[in-house]
Amino acid sequence: LSKNFDMDTYKSLQFCFLCSFPSEQIHVSLYLSAMSSLADLVGKPTIRVNPMKGLDVMLTGSGANGAVPTALSPTVLNVNWICEIIRSNPYVVNVSIPVVGYDPIEFTLTKECGWFYSDNHQLCI
Repeated sequence: LSKNFDMDTYKSLQFCFLCSFPSEQIHVSLYLSAMSSLADLVGKPTIRVNPMKGLDVMLTGSGANGAVPTALSPTVLNVNWICEIIRSNPYVVNVSIPVVGYDPIEFTLTKECGWFYSDNHQLCI
C-alpha cells in the first residue's frame, strides 16, 4: 500500500502478480510496506502449492511472522523452495496476505523443477 493509493480504489481492486522462476532459483524475496496508519491491518501470509506434493515451500523473514510493515520499516517475506519431484509443468505457489476489511493481496509464483547441470554433475533443483 502506498501513500498515493486511495483505500477505496484498493478495496475495489484485487492485486494479482504472476512471476515464474527457473529450476536454479532457490528463493525469492517479497518486500512489503504499508502506510503506518494501515499497517496493523496487514495479517500473516499463507501459501498454497499446486500440486500439493513435490515442492517444499517455506516462508521466512519478518513478513512470515506477521510483523507490521510500514513505509519506514518494510518487512521481507522470503519464499524458499526445494524441488522434491521433477515435473514437466511448473508448480504454482499462491501467496495470500490478508488485509482486515479488504480483499487479500495475492501473488502467484510458478516454480520449474528440472535437471540442472553444474561442473559435470546432474542435480535435481
